Amino acid sequence: MEIELIKVVLPSLLGALLGFFFVWIASFFSRKRDRYVNHYNAIIKIGVVLNNNLALIHSNIYTLPGFANSITEGKIFWGSLSSLELKEEYLLQLHDIELANELASYLLSA
Repeated sequence: MEIELIKVVLPSLLGALLGFFFVWIASFFSRKRDRYVNHYNAIIKIGVVLNNNLALIHSNIYTLPGFANSITEGKIFWGSLSSLELKEEYLLQLHDIELANELASYLLSA
């Protein structure tokens, strides 16, 4: 009787354990892929923001001399200087800690 019970219960337990193991492995790789996708999306978003910042810097380079001349002459200046921006939420999505630290130092200095 006990041997028949072991023959029935043991394969069931091993099957459940094997099923749990496969679900755990699939969950691990799913989380790893999600982190990769979030990192890639954050890189793309940061690239877009930095390209916009480069455009602002380019515009400010040509605006600053006129601004400086107008201020020294005591005239009103009709241009506008734009500030640079980098959202902190993009940094939190990065997987590479060195890149996140480097961009965070840029964020603090801007």
